[in-house]
Amino acid sequence: MKSKEIVIFREYPDGEVLALFSEIPGSTPYRCLSYLHVGQHGDADYDICLHRTKLAMEEDYYELKKELEMIGYNLKIRKKHTQKMQTNLQKNYKEIYGL
Repeated sequence: MKSKEIVIFREYPDGEVLALFSEIPGSTPYRCLSYLHVGQHGDADYDICLHRTKLAMEEDYYELKKELEMIGYNLKIRKKHTQKMQTNLQKNYKEIYGL
C-alpha cells in the first residue's frame, strides 16, 4: 500500500486554494512542497503561507483534492502543521539531499 502524504489545504483571500505537503521538502529544510491548480508544484514557506491564508473548508478544497488524487497522491488531510511534521520535513530533506 502506498504511503499517505500529509496535506494541509489553505485558502488565499482571493479564493485560490493551496495544498501544502508538510513533510515533503522543498528547496531548503524549512520549505515544503506545495500545489496550486495554476502553477501546480512549487516551493512554499509554511509560516508565510499561514499568515497570508486561512484554513480551507472541504467544499473549497474539494476540486484541488480530486486533482491531486487523479495524479497519484494518496492524501492524509490535516488542519495544522505540527512540530512532528517540521521534524519529519527536515529529516526528509537531509535524506533526499544528503545534507
